[in-house]
Amino acid sequence: MKSEERKKRIREETRERVRRLREKRREEFRQAGNDTVQSTGSTSDITPAFKSRMAKSRGSKKTVQALPKTPEKKAELLESISSSSPYEKNFD
Repeated sequence: MKSEERKKRIREETRERVRRLREKRREEFRQAGNDTVQSTGSTSDITPAFKSRMAKSRGSKKTVQALPKTPEKKAELLESISSSSPYEKNFD
C-alpha cells in the first residue's frame, strides 16, 4: 500500500513540475515573440528550424553522408556554399 501511494504522489509531483515548466517555457516564448515582433517585425528568430534534437541530428547525418568522400571535394563544396551570397541561397 505504501509503495503504491508513494508512486502516486511522485507521479502527481512530476506532472505538476512538468506543467509548471511548460507554462514557464510558453511565457518565455510569448515574451521573446513580443520583443522580436517589436524589434524586427518577425518571429522567425524564436521558431526553431527543427522540431526536436533528434530531427536535427537526422538531418545533419543525412547531410554529412551526402557530402563527397574526398577531403578536397568536400572542402571546395563547403567553401562555395559558405561564400555564396545569402540572396542566392534558396534551400526551400
